[in-house]
Amino acid sequence: MVSQRTAQLYAACPHIDRCIHVENATATGQVNPRLRQAYAKALAPLVGTFDLLVNPRADRDYYHAGAIAEILGAPRSITFRQGEESFDACHTDLLDRPQGLHMAEYAGLLLRKMFGSAGLFPPETWSHALDRAVVHDKLSKMGWNGCTPLIILAPGASQHCRRWPQVRVMALIEGLAQSHRVQVVVVGARAERRRYPLPRQRAQTPFIDLRGALTLSQLAQCCRLATVFIGTDSGPKHIAAASGLPAIEINHLPACPTPPLRQSWPTGPLWAAYGVPTVQLQPVGDFSESQIQDGASIAAVTERQVLQAVGERLPRR
Repeated sequence: MVSQRTAQLYAACPHIDRCIHVENATATGQVNPRLRQAYAKALAPLVGTFDLLVNPRADRDYYHAGAIAEILGAPRSITFRQGEESFDACHTDLLDRPQGLHMAEYAGLLLRKMFGSAGLFPPETWSHALDRAVVHDKLSKMGWNGCTPLIILAPGASQHCRRWPQVRVMALIEGLAQSHRVQVVVVGARAERRRYPLPRQRAQTPFIDLRGALTLSQLAQCCRLATVFIGTDSGPKHIAAASGLPAIEINHLPACPTPPLRQSWPTGPLWAAYGVPTVQLQPVGDFSESQIQDGASIAAVTERQVLQAVGERLPRR
């Protein structure tokens, strides 16, 4: 069971037989009676048909995995302990979660628990048969010659605190043009074109703006053609890392009630545990919760920091 936006990516996976989407299933908080009825109706044909249910998250129950487990009634249900009686009671196998890991690593821990593997399973993304040709066609029509190294840039996010400022994005594109022979491809959701305009005419070198022009499986294919990914903590970052693309993350501070908790917040080693080269650029400074929400902390990460990280992975011109 996945969100509607990611369903078409999972649909390309040869290991998955069926994806189920329930409208408004990603609402946070307690499962209200109306949503529980929607789950029960959508899952009714599947009740009692599963031997195992897996919830790979170790965070808040955004997708109401507890309610899903309770409705499906699988004899074995594996997840991480949340410390909430109503949630934990819905699962048969509870793992104590270690601190300081990235979310992707928790999924690997579950796989080790289930299959007895000593190591983490390699990351993997999937694409449809025509995706490669479609991506090549879109890139070539936008000016890519098929040989120039591609850098994928995903500066936006659904939350304001995770969006890198436009002025830094443009400065980074100019810096990449001056230092490296690369083609920058900007990716993200279609809505970011309106709320996050990037004036191409002001850039010294043209960049390819594919925001809203790629499906998630096409984005995975685009990542396989690229050399480096640069972006914020968002969906494209995880698709890039799962595709094995070296990732440079422009990070933000978490909005926590107290500065000590914020400073000790585990950011995790990203996807490095899976063998994917990764760098996290952390903002430096003392920011209030409102400043973090307004994007001040992520704005503290400069284009020079990003250029330095890129320079360690690409030869200078």
